[in-house]
Amino acid sequence: ALPILERHAPRDIVVALGVLWEDQIIYIYHSRPGSQGSQALAGFRMCPAWQSVTGVALLAAESDEAQMQRFTP
Repeated sequence: ALPILERHAPRDIVVALGVLWEDQIIYIYHSRPGSQGSQALAGFRMCPAWQSVTGVALLAAESDEAQMQRFTP
């Protein structure tokens, strides 16, 4: 996916690629306007899934039952 992102991602907006892990989103690629592609790969950031657009989008694709299992201790 990296060559495609580097070739086609807009340079004037934030572009993010993340995966859902338990209740966290892990950013594999996160570029900011004007940044280099190599910087977008530096440092895998994590945050609660419900606090990011990427996380909310991935959670929205899950069933209610799957979310209950994910967020119930």
